[in-house]
Amino acid sequence: MEQGKSDSNEVNDNNENVHQDLSPSSLNEVMIPKIGMTFLSEDEVRNFYKSYAQNVGFGISKLGGKKEDDGKQKYFCFGCAKSGKTVSQGKNALYPRPSTKTNCKAKINVVIRNDDNFVINSVSLEHNHVLSPGKSRHFRFEAGGYKNLSFDERKCRNFISEARRLSEDSETFIWLFKSWLTCMLGRAPKAIITDQCRAMAIAIEEIFPNSHHRLCLWHIMKKLPAKLGGHAQYKMIKKQLKNIVYNSLTVDECDGRWMTMIEHFNLENNDWLKSLYEQRNKWIPVYVKDKFWAGMSTSQRSESMNAFFDEYVHSKTSLKQFVEQYDNALKKKIEKEKHLDFGSFNSMIPVITGYPIERQFQSFYTNNLFKLFQDEIRGLMFCNTSLVRQEGVAFIFEVVETLLGKNGDPIRDASFRACDLCIDTNEGD
Repeated sequence: MEQGKSDSNEVNDNNENVHQDLSPSSLNEVMIPKIGMTFLSEDEVRNFYKSYAQNVGFGISKLGGKKEDDGKQKYFCFGCAKSGKTVSQGKNALYPRPSTKTNCKAKINVVIRNDDNFVINSVSLEHNHVLSPGKSRHFRFEAGGYKNLSFDERKCRNFISEARRLSEDSETFIWLFKSWLTCMLGRAPKAIITDQCRAMAIAIEEIFPNSHHRLCLWHIMKKLPAKLGGHAQYKMIKKQLKNIVYNSLTVDECDGRWMTMIEHFNLENNDWLKSLYEQRNKWIPVYVKDKFWAGMSTSQRSESMNAFFDEYVHSKTSLKQFVEQYDNALKKKIEKEKHLDFGSFNSMIPVITGYPIERQFQSFYTNNLFKLFQDEIRGLMFCNTSLVRQEGVAFIFEVVETLLGKNGDPIRDASFRACDLCIDTNEGD
């Protein structure tokens, strides 16, 4: 390749076809495309532009070209992989598919001269999307690199993994939580979600007395078939219990409906329901909604982490093997996160409404989170609300939602009530 050579038929014998190492590992040796650069072959052009793209942070593709009547190539283009527009193939406009295209105009045009040299005759370097040199390796093979986690987090995970090998009694959890405090410089968690393990509850009360402890809603509701499945009216009990748990707007309403259910189905002697009612302030949403839980009501994230490490360690794993397998597990987890992160960086889900708030979430959320946001947007489109009454700072609304079938046709209307709290943050100033 000849750097900076003008597009003419003259050849500089001293600099003709100078080959350089264009690997992305050497940033200083990768040049910016310029008009007049000359190459020996299309592969050489591709490798040059690919090396440049990897250092700048975008993918490339061949955009087209033209051949002579005799089949000899006349010119071609290499450009950003995000060039062009995507025509949605989805049948339902409310469920758009992710797109990697942004109609980016960055490209180079290359002509083949009569002397069979390949010369860049036009260059466009401006992109209409974010570039990321740090993700350049993903454009080639979509795989991430491993980065060591912080010492504190790794130490905490080691303590947790070691604790799992011990019996689940209160002394074990007390040791574990004290170790956690050591790792976190004495800072206790603000909130904790666990299953109904009594030993863990005792340890939490002793080591984290000021933390908000909540029982996993998913674990409790999962036990319904085992605890109540033998009752003749199980289906009706299950329906009413779920309605109480998920739809109660006030504590008084929840308590009243619970007592009505107990009396109606003669469940006064059911010990499991008794214990749940005694602990209702730790698991029923209406009792715990005044605390911050970051939208979580289950411990499934922790359970999924346990399942993840179960692929690498077991009760007979030696300490040496544990260290090696722990490192392998983290590598796999980080590789997966890098892959998902690149997917959100390299593609975008189209908006369905065009409202500024949706575009804002589109810009800042990952694709998976943006899908959840769009689910809420779609749901709002088919909801009509009306104010029923106001109780202090609580506004009670009647919501009528039109439910749609698979083909998008309305099936029926469903009504429910929702509560919105309006708190004056300036009160008392």
